[in-house]
Amino acid sequence: MSALKAVKETVIAGLAMFGLASIGAGIHWTFVPVSLETIDASKRNIELVTPSPVEVTPAETDDPADMTEPTDETEAVAAEPAVVTDWVAWAQALPVEIGTDEADKLGLNLAALYVDARAPDAFAEGHVLGAFNVPADDPELYLGDLLGFDPSQIFVIYCSGGECNESKIVADRLGDLGYVNLFIDVDGYPAWVDAGLPVGVVETGGGQ
Repeated sequence: MSALKAVKETVIAGLAMFGLASIGAGIHWTFVPVSLETIDASKRNIELVTPSPVEVTPAETDDPADMTEPTDETEAVAAEPAVVTDWVAWAQALPVEIGTDEADKLGLNLAALYVDARAPDAFAEGHVLGAFNVPADDPELYLGDLLGFDPSQIFVIYCSGGECNESKIVADRLGDLGYVNLFIDVDGYPAWVDAGLPVGVVETGGGQ
């Protein structure tokens, strides 16, 4: 093999690592598979998030017929936190890659936080309500917003869905930092919007 050929092959291999492929005289971007090696579902440690107690004030009435004594059945219904505990087992059994419905349920029932891996301009135009923006092309600049959370915090990372790999890149980086409760919403932001779920925008002045 000539020295020139060896250098050429080295350059091509190096470009491939960054998602560049050469076809003829043209160069175009391709999607690079992400291994998700840093995300091990067996290491999950999902904890029960206890909801704030809700006080129910009985309706005032002077009619004895409207007053019912507590029964074993009503007491059993009141002691329903066991159902919430089931959400922990449900989440523990989920695969790393999930869809919109699971992503929504993780937020509603286990206080998951959402991470938008798209570029800042896409995030500004619309994102999952309350999401953090950690762009995949420069995650280190934004990860500081997440480092204060407990390692057991649940994160749902998403991008544009389809062949988008940005969410996987950010998830891998969070795995590197020691977070174990990581999920990737492969349906992405478009599916979240289509489902009519809450969204936010960045208004002039930086508000959400």
